[in-house]
Amino acid sequence: MLVFAEKYLAHLQTRNYSPETIERHRLQLKKWVAFCAKQGIQGLPEVTAKHIRDFQVYMYELRKKDGKPYHVASQNGTLEVVHCLLRWAFREELITTDPAKQIEYAKEPQRLPRSILTTTEMRRILNAPQTNTLLGYRDRTIMELLYSSMIRRAELNHLKLEDLDFENGVIRVNQGKGSKDRVVPMGKVAGRYLKHYIEKVRPELVQGEDSGHVFLSQEGHMLSRCMVWIAVKKYASKAGIAKNVFPHCFRATGLTHMLRNGAHVRHLMGIAGHASMEALNSYLAVEITDLKETHAKTHPRELEIGM
Repeated sequence: MLVFAEKYLAHLQTRNYSPETIERHRLQLKKWVAFCAKQGIQGLPEVTAKHIRDFQVYMYELRKKDGKPYHVASQNGTLEVVHCLLRWAFREELITTDPAKQIEYAKEPQRLPRSILTTTEMRRILNAPQTNTLLGYRDRTIMELLYSSMIRRAELNHLKLEDLDFENGVIRVNQGKGSKDRVVPMGKVAGRYLKHYIEKVRPELVQGEDSGHVFLSQEGHMLSRCMVWIAVKKYASKAGIAKNVFPHCFRATGLTHMLRNGAHVRHLMGIAGHASMEALNSYLAVEITDLKETHAKTHPRELEIGM
């Protein structure tokens, strides 16, 4: 089974999928390969619809290292990757039928975005880095840009100098999620930090051949997947924020704050790179604070309290 998985991953590379997507598929397929080994399944032609249903149960019962079950979304995500593998095998005529074609995914509970920061909390975390140091100024610029432009962590890591348009105040995001390009505002405040970083700080971080990436490590390399995550955690702790803060919180918080201030949903879809309004439903749901305020101001029983 491992041979089929490796061929599928090689196929993703030829289709120009991002390294992050390929790595995610690789990790998900490890669970499938482990399941097949336990079932004595050696190749994809042996897989039946019953095996797929059994794998769904296997994922439901599987536990993480901390003993907790995987979230339903994670279970469905793994199942979807296996389905992608089988669809590919069917197209390549490695199997005669797709046994996962009729699979029903588990119903996912609708979750509100977690760790949305208040404007005060955001200000505290943005002010946490020591901007009189190279890395401190770099980190402040990173967080300003994450909050202002609402780009994803991976998109930020892959930004190149030629993607920055200071004259028009925009950033070009190349091959974002779903391999889609888009242009987003960088914001005036983030733009000022970014311009100073490019002119005064970044040259001090370059070592050897310049890769052209906007944000560099202390060694002059492109930032690794975990560097921004570690930095955000550090500054959240320094700012005394008890919430679980991670890079995606800047994106979620920026979208939520703009919605709260009257931004049109369709404009946010363009900034966030979402193909449908459904992806923003969770951010719309988070506006319970506004609903409560409206309720207090307009509901007859609430108005009676002031009589």
